[in-house]
Amino acid sequence: MSEEQNTKKNFSVKQFFKSTAFKCIAVLVVIVLVCGVLLTICNALFKVTDEERLDRVLGSIYPDGQVEEIIYNESHSTELETEFTSTNGTIDAVYLMDDGNYLINSTGGGGWSSGTVSCWVVVEMDGTTAIEGIGRVAISGNVGQTFMNKITDKELEFFSDNYVDGENFVVDDYTADTVGTSATAPYTRTAITNAVNTALTFVRTQILDEEEPEPEPVNPFAEFEYIQYIDGQQTTVELAENGTDVVFNIVAVPYTFTGEFKLSITVNAEGVITAMNVPATPAEGNGSTMGFETSMDPDVLNGTLYIGKNAQQILALLGGADKDSFTYEDLVTVPSDQASSDTITSGATYSNFIVTYSALFAASNYDKGYEMALENAVVYTQYIDMGKTTIETSGENVIFNIVAVPYTFTGEFKLSITVNAEGVITAMNVPATPAEGNGSTMGFETSMDPDVLNGTLYIGKNAQQILALLGGADKDSFTYEDLVTVPSDQASSDTITSGATYSNFIVTYSALFAASNYETFPALMEYKQQQLNAQMSEIYGEEITVEAIDISSFTATAETGTVNAVYKVAGTNDYIVNATGNGGWSSGSVTTWVIVETTNGALSGIRSVAIDSNVGQTFMDKITADDLKWFTDNFSADKDFVAKDYTDNTVETSASAPYTRTAITNSVNVAKNFVAANLLTGGTVA
Repeated sequence: MSEEQNTKKNFSVKQFFKSTAFKCIAVLVVIVLVCGVLLTICNALFKVTDEERLDRVLGSIYPDGQVEEIIYNESHSTELETEFTSTNGTIDAVYLMDDGNYLINSTGGGGWSSGTVSCWVVVEMDGTTAIEGIGRVAISGNVGQTFMNKITDKELEFFSDNYVDGENFVVDDYTADTVGTSATAPYTRTAITNAVNTALTFVRTQILDEEEPEPEPVNPFAEFEYIQYIDGQQTTVELAENGTDVVFNIVAVPYTFTGEFKLSITVNAEGVITAMNVPATPAEGNGSTMGFETSMDPDVLNGTLYIGKNAQQILALLGGADKDSFTYEDLVTVPSDQASSDTITSGATYSNFIVTYSALFAASNYDKGYEMALENAVVYTQYIDMGKTTIETSGENVIFNIVAVPYTFTGEFKLSITVNAEGVITAMNVPATPAEGNGSTMGFETSMDPDVLNGTLYIGKNAQQILALLGGADKDSFTYEDLVTVPSDQASSDTITSGATYSNFIVTYSALFAASNYETFPALMEYKQQQLNAQMSEIYGEEITVEAIDISSFTATAETGTVNAVYKVAGTNDYIVNATGNGGWSSGSVTTWVIVETTNGALSGIRSVAIDSNVGQTFMDKITADDLKWFTDNFSADKDFVAKDYTDNTVETSASAPYTRTAITNSVNVAKNFVAANLLTGGTVA
């Protein structure tokens, strides 16, 4: 090796400062320092303070208002519960405005992928003691929501338009009011609803010092007769073994000297009591107190007095067959010449009263009880749109045309499933594409297993065998968790728990619905059709059969009113339309039944008009059937009815009369025009 190669060059500090490397480092340091200074200056210049952010909100949401008091924000707190958290949301800021309303920034949970949505909510106040309504809702931010561009100001008006005093909003109502079909949409709207409800809850509990009310339980028997002493939350109905009789399992509320009574009463299709069980002792459910069950007449205690009687005959025991109600006083004042007087007016009279009242409740409500029992017998309905699902019959086979509701990552599924007389699925059509009715979103229909998509997995199976696919044949319900936790040794586990699992769930659920309800659902549908035919026959004036028209794909709302339902009269070209007309007294409305006649595909007349209901009208007792014949007598296919002509045709001078008749006229015009525009091929639209 040469000497030159072994010589090491000495490196001095002076040489380093003259080097290119140092110059590069120096330039970078200067750039960093300058940028840091500039960023500091910019931050100071352009920082959005809480005050500026609030000013922006006020400019867009509350342009004519000023903050009267800061109730709470991140830099200002009061004695109120500032870290307020409801079940589904939190409060971020609260401002009292100079008009007495509250501007609240709240965050709602339950969004897509456990995300949130924050909203500005204007809570309008009626003075200082009550909430009057929601002034406006505006989105202020979100975490993890991909659907926000679909949430318009117009959509958020739902909350202003639908506020009910003392109630929170229901997310299903808000979701149903919208049209977005994204898989994330229901979650985003849930978070928005929770944000608004959180704002309402804060005002009620923290400012008005109210206790958040428990929601009133819905009484399923509210439309039944004789319910005053019946516990609607504990009483149930079911079909008897013969499939037509109804068993009322009654829990009667304590009354004066009685405790809770528990009775079982069977009623046949004629409304006659065929069996009755009154418990003999308090331990079994006899509500007599202080040992008075031993004083009950045997014919009351064993039900003999009521068996074989209908409601009118039970009322006859009380001295009259035309009573609208039945009280204890009715029982103890039974005329002495009544054969049953000694039986029901002596001994344990309060117990006698409750047993007789229960018998009258059961005998008076066979029709409603039968429908409820059928509905209770139909199982696996949670994910089935019962209003859209229909059936057809082919010999002994039942064809279910099922519409399954959107679920998590799925949209609406439409399936056709055929079930034979043994409850076995013999044919099944699952649409292959979203355009045909496959509810898979984001292209997941291509990930569905072929045996699910073509129904092969379910054909040849009954309900128990479908449940067996899930690892058990005795389940009372079926959830998504049942599907994804199928034991690994199940032969079908790979088929239904891989790929598009949410779509697999809905298809499997639909198959289980069909196979489980091949007897009860047709019976329910037949009964409802009979009830509908009876109702429409009364409106039409003669016995008819009708077919409900699906109007969901039509525009049913006009400026002057809304079409609510349409029925085609079998064997005719007539339509029975239920329509609501606006413009009534005090901004109210009138809903009518309009029979629209058609000939050769064109409007040809109005057979009749009948009042159904009204909102806010004080003049309805003056609207007679003869009065409504005006529409029949003055029909014209090519022009609307004129409210003034209808009003001038009368002699009533009430201040509200012209408004009520305007609403009636609008309802008839809306009904007539809907039929012409949507159901006829050659009709004329006025």
